Amino acid sequence: PLELVFDYESLYSLEKIQFWNADNFFYGVNRIDLEFFDLSGNLVSNKTLNPSVAIGNFQSFDQDETIDAATYILDPPVEASSVSAIFSAENDVIFFYNFIFVGYSLQTLNPATLAPATSAPITASPVTSSPNTVSPTTLAPITDAPIITSAPATLAPI
Repeated sequence: PLELVFDYESLYSLEKIQFWNADNFFYGVNRIDLEFFDLSGNLVSNKTLNPSVAIGNFQSFDQDETIDAATYILDPPVEASSVSAIFSAENDVIFFYNFIFVGYSLQTLNPATLAPATSAPITASPVTSSPNTVSPTTLAPITDAPIITSAPATLAPI
């Protein structure tokens, strides 16, 4: 098994999971055990997902691998700040493409802790323009600049 811990450091309402599983005879994930924790580290929910995968069905090496993309709705949404996800496969070879939680932050901004907005008067000045033209005869010629080299550094014993 492979365990991944997602730590969001603030409270989120997690509404769904999007998972792109490898669908191949030789590898893929067929079970995901999820534990959801609040800001204090208390377990608030747990779920088990059983993604479809072709493990156990015959496919040859020559056959292209497919991706099984699925969306799992968390109903009701889970309010959590961290999630432990344990991925497992029948043959212990775990491979998948992507795993995403979809939700939104429940953190609210406290107006008392926000820095006050400051305003400064904006003054406009008139813009005057005159055409700038450059004659090729007034350009300075490009000269080769000297190459600066430095001596190799030497280290003194400590």
